[in-house]
Amino acid sequence: MLVLVPVLQAQAQTSTTPTTPATACSSSLWVGGKTYAAGSVVVYSDGNRYIAKIANAGYNPTISTHYWSRYICSTPVVSPVPPPAPPSAPVLGAGCSSTPWTGGKAYPAGQVVSHANGSTYIAKYANPGYNPTVSTYYWAPYTCAASAPALPACNSSNWVGGKAYSAGQVVSYNGGSKYIARYANAGFNPTVSTFYWARHTCTEAAPLVSPGTWAVVGSSTAAGCCPLVSDWVRLVRQTYASRAVDIVNFAKGGTSSYVGLPAESLPVPYRPLPDPLHNIDAALARTPKLVLLSYPSNDIDSGFSVDEVVRNLLATRSKALAGGAAVIMLSTQPMNFPPEKLRQLEQIDERLQAAAPQCFVALRKAMAAPDGTLAKIYDSGDRRHPNDAGHALIRDKIVSLIDGGQCVRVPPA
Repeated sequence: MLVLVPVLQAQAQTSTTPTTPATACSSSLWVGGKTYAAGSVVVYSDGNRYIAKIANAGYNPTISTHYWSRYICSTPVVSPVPPPAPPSAPVLGAGCSSTPWTGGKAYPAGQVVSHANGSTYIAKYANPGYNPTVSTYYWAPYTCAASAPALPACNSSNWVGGKAYSAGQVVSYNGGSKYIARYANAGFNPTVSTFYWARHTCTEAAPLVSPGTWAVVGSSTAAGCCPLVSDWVRLVRQTYASRAVDIVNFAKGGTSSYVGLPAESLPVPYRPLPDPLHNIDAALARTPKLVLLSYPSNDIDSGFSVDEVVRNLLATRSKALAGGAAVIMLSTQPMNFPPEKLRQLEQIDERLQAAAPQCFVALRKAMAAPDGTLAKIYDSGDRRHPNDAGHALIRDKIVSLIDGGQCVRVPPA
């Protein structure tokens, strides 16, 4: 109980200084890398106190707002050392339409809202109505341009944790959203360290992916479950054969996203290990220009969480991008699941599409019956795997995305 009182004080605090200071407290200067227990109070170089909401390994309290919160108490503080003034919020795009923010209302990624403080914010991730002035992980300041200015060209690389970045350097986080370094930093996470990074919009040509080898990593739908069904991998291979494209299929029936992870992934208790014959490492050994990831339902069927699935697929995607391959992620597929598991499939798709909107193939809704299960016209008979019509639909969706040129570019035949 001794810890709960200051934690509640910190959580109740907003950006407005309380009229009545909190009780006296014992605090020390914050030291980076020093372990702090929940409830620890420190003084940062900006002269403000912060309280650890959650035990942490000395994270910066002005950056790691998940772990720290501003704290007011009556003990005199040290003389403040003003931090460098951050640059003004970047203009992130063309004119926008915003709505007043409402606490508790669900917002999708990309939603723009106006706050009572007069500022405008954009949702970096879908969230159930978190306060934009507090939840900087989910929201970022946003400036709407009256007209659509030409976007600057950019040269970005995939962000690498712990790698030193200079001010002005542009990175792509997990191959999705781009961020620009506002200040030089030692590879801080751009989705967390909003003091050092800001969202950035620029034009970048989609990678040219042929001629060459493409690879598929996934489970039974991609591997081909049924002898009498033409699987979508074979159909896509036929579509692009005249463009000097060859597709190597590493998919294996019955597998989950854990099987596709790179070999260096930390093992998780009671979860499958990466399969060196069917994972992303096996695919990258063929130096593919493009990797297609497809794990439609086995994870949820096995009782794995949405967080696990998304984490695994994004980690596999990051490994492929770091290996020089473009990546297309296929959505989940409708299954004969109870409503709560169908909702989990939907949540996976929402998060994957937010991470890679230009390189995501949405299949689930197109193949679903009104109740969310696999529609009869696409059912091979087991209420789980698609038939010829289903695989043809998957092929058409993939070809449409590729030939659209937003994710990758393939020269005409």
